[in-house]
Amino acid sequence: MDETATTGDTVLALRDGAARAARIKFGATSTFDVGISRSAAGQLSINDGSTTLTNYRDLLLRALVTTPVTVANLPSSPVDGMHAVVTDATATTFASIVAGGGSNHVPVYYDGGNSAWKIG
Repeated sequence: MDETATTGDTVLALRDGAARAARIKFGATSTFDVGISRSAAGQLSINDGSTTLTNYRDLLLRALVTTPVTVANLPSSPVDGMHAVVTDATATTFASIVAGGGSNHVPVYYDGGNSAWKIG
């Protein structure tokens, strides 16, 4: 491991030298049915533990907390279905394209078919 830990920290670095980096697999005995892996830079994938990274699994949470941002600070290279919360929307109308400069806090999603962030 080449990570540096300060007193009290525990660091686990997993690397396999490949572009996709390391995978952690979970399952009974030698059968894996869930895996966590790096699917791209800055992207974590929860899948079936295979190397194809296409058979995604469910993530069960009690709550999901996101950091609200302004419309101008939404991801510049979003993917279809991405979600965020903005703090400066000018409107609150569901499925309308979000614009910044207002004072409304609203959830938004990226509509890849229309290449637009929309309220909802």
